[in-house]
Amino acid sequence: MKKVAIVLILCSSGCISQLFETPKPRVVLAWQEKVSHCAVFIKDMDLPVSIEREGPLPYSANSSAAVWIGKNFPPDQVGEVVDIGRTYYKELRYVAMSDYGIEDPPRQVHYDVVLGGSTETAMKLGLKAWNDQDFKKLKTVRTREELEALVRSKYGEKRPMP
Repeated sequence: MKKVAIVLILCSSGCISQLFETPKPRVVLAWQEKVSHCAVFIKDMDLPVSIEREGPLPYSANSSAAVWIGKNFPPDQVGEVVDIGRTYYKELRYVAMSDYGIEDPPRQVHYDVVLGGSTETAMKLGLKAWNDQDFKKLKTVRTREELEALVRSKYGEKRPMP
C-alpha cells in the first residue's frame, strides 16, 4: 500500500509540475510536400517545429492559407518565421492572433505560430487578405503591441461559426 501511495505522489507531482511549466514557443507546419524543407530553415532559428500529419485529403494551398500567431510567441521572430513560411506556403494571406475567435484554446496555442491554417476558418473569422506590403511590415515588428496592432488592423466582421 505504501509503494502505491509513493508512486501516486511521484506521478502526481510530475503531472502537477507540467501544469505550471511555461510552454515553449514553437512553429506548427501544416503538412505539404516541402514541409521538411521549411522546417529546416525554422529550426535554424532555434525554434522547435511540429509538423502536422498528412490528412486524408490531398494538400491544397488554397484551403491552407492562414497564419495563426500565438499572443505569447516572441514578436521579433514572427516576421522571419512567416517570411520563411511564405517561401513554401505560397498562398498564405490571412493572419490572426491566437486569442481571436476561439474561446479557451489550449495554453500551448498562445506560444505557437501555425503556418498553413484553415482558409475556411479565416473566412468565418472575417479576416481580410494580406498583401506583400502587410507582410513586409510584419518583418519590422519588434514588440507585442506593434504585432497586435498590425494583425488586428486586418480583422473584418466575424461570421457565425457553425
